[in-house]
Amino acid sequence: RDPSARRGRGRRGLLSRERTANTFAFPQRNVTAFQNPTTPTGGRLRPAPFVSKSHNRLDKKARASDVKIMGVVRGAAIVATDDDSAKPESVVIVGAGPTGLVTAVMLARRGWTNIRVLEKRNRPEKASNVEIWGDPQRSYNIGLSARGQLALQKYDLLDVAREYAKEVKGRCDFDKDGKPVEKLAQKKFDTQVLQRDRLVAAFLEEVERNYSDVITVEHGVAVNSCTFSESGDKATLQIFDCKEDGDYCDTDAKETIETSLVIGAEGNAGKRGSAVIRAMDESKMCKTKMVKLKERIESTRVYKIIPIELPAGYRTDLNYSSRTGKGVAMECLPTKEGLLVGVLLIKPTDEETCLKVSDPKKLREYLDSDFPMFSKMVSDENVEIIAKSKFSGLPNFQYAGGALHLGSCAGLIGDAIHTVKPYFGMGVNSAFEDITVLEECIEKAKGDSRVFLPQYSKNRAADAKALVKISHSFDGGFLTFVLPLILDSVFNRLAPWLFMPNTIQMLQKDDWSFVRTSRRKRFDRTLQITILATLFGGSVRLAIMLVKFLLSKRFFLA
Repeated sequence: RDPSARRGRGRRGLLSRERTANTFAFPQRNVTAFQNPTTPTGGRLRPAPFVSKSHNRLDKKARASDVKIMGVVRGAAIVATDDDSAKPESVVIVGAGPTGLVTAVMLARRGWTNIRVLEKRNRPEKASNVEIWGDPQRSYNIGLSARGQLALQKYDLLDVAREYAKEVKGRCDFDKDGKPVEKLAQKKFDTQVLQRDRLVAAFLEEVERNYSDVITVEHGVAVNSCTFSESGDKATLQIFDCKEDGDYCDTDAKETIETSLVIGAEGNAGKRGSAVIRAMDESKMCKTKMVKLKERIESTRVYKIIPIELPAGYRTDLNYSSRTGKGVAMECLPTKEGLLVGVLLIKPTDEETCLKVSDPKKLREYLDSDFPMFSKMVSDENVEIIAKSKFSGLPNFQYAGGALHLGSCAGLIGDAIHTVKPYFGMGVNSAFEDITVLEECIEKAKGDSRVFLPQYSKNRAADAKALVKISHSFDGGFLTFVLPLILDSVFNRLAPWLFMPNTIQMLQKDDWSFVRTSRRKRFDRTLQITILATLFGGSVRLAIMLVKFLLSKRFFLA
């Protein structure tokens, strides 16, 4: 074994990869891989075998015959292998958001080539552009929890994200007198917060820096039509040029291509939705059926972005939050540059508040009366901008039921299989976890999509459903959200050896699947109800016995 295979640190290097002949529809460049003079043959690039922290050794799955150092990227050794011998000739990933780009990187590191990523939105600005990303209206913030960070670490992308992220140590609520109450979280991984589109920009720059010979990313194009061959081994896509950041497309197709594998990595929101999801949902060959959960009117929210400038003396590593008696909430997450991005969540049925926040003068009065702790942190200039801005909506709960694939040519991942509201940061983090599950299936199947796609469906479909169902329960008000949290808190405090923490805390356990969490909480809830029913039944029987005693002749005669 090359002794350099055990090196865990080194400088970033640009990697070259060997190209194989293919029949994909778009042009390719000829690139020759760097060859290790100590080994007779070349190979494909993939991440180095996992190094165990506890034993400081290479995983047993790595065989000496597989390993050959090709370079070092961000401190992780990159090795070559031809394990995915049955991989498809071409891959198209629809959606160049965080999920789509990380999926492309995962495939490239496994030695896959001809990876084409299509995105209907415009290319984001450079991640290092402080002036652009200092504007809170550019993009909403997302938080990377343990699940997401572990996945990004596996693909050597965690440092890429951290470079532009702000570490959040806990939260700060305000009591009835407006005084801040800090609550620091004790977690293995502090949440990393950054703008969603800035994360996309950082990943895109990483792709162009280290994987441009095998990954092609195109912006301003959309897949408006997707069909499948009768045998389910080919997908045909019609590609259109987009206008106005993806909202409208030309009427004539720019290009029609055929691919061995298409991966739908964009959600089903927007005016047109996802062509891949729509095609799989409507196909008689596919078991995939999109399930939309009923939206509760009382739980529906619209929002506006509120820039918050923290005064000196306030911590910049906290999630600031406050609520009013009418159910209006202000949630504020920090950015690396120090500005807080506040989200003002309002019920659309609350017309009075909606009108107030749409007029500059009334908005200032509203902040002074209902959010005095934040009002002084919002400038008059920003009040004008906020009042003129439009309301935005939150996505509806939706999951892919039945299967996540069609034949050997199509699969879904990320928001395409589980769409949740971004209250607890599970959307993007579970999407990154989807990618690790997909890779495990690819590894076992040696890249054969006839094998790994059905296995991926089997391994992840139930988890996607469980995540959406759990998140939907949080949106139900007192009975399905507040009361269960109270019960979990009480019973866990009384008997921690028997009852688990509340569901929100359980979702943060990166070593627990969503299905396992759901089953465990059902067990806890059943046991809690049984105990309460027993206590209530015993109390009723005791009360009846007491009444009978008081009404008995013997009692009055005495």
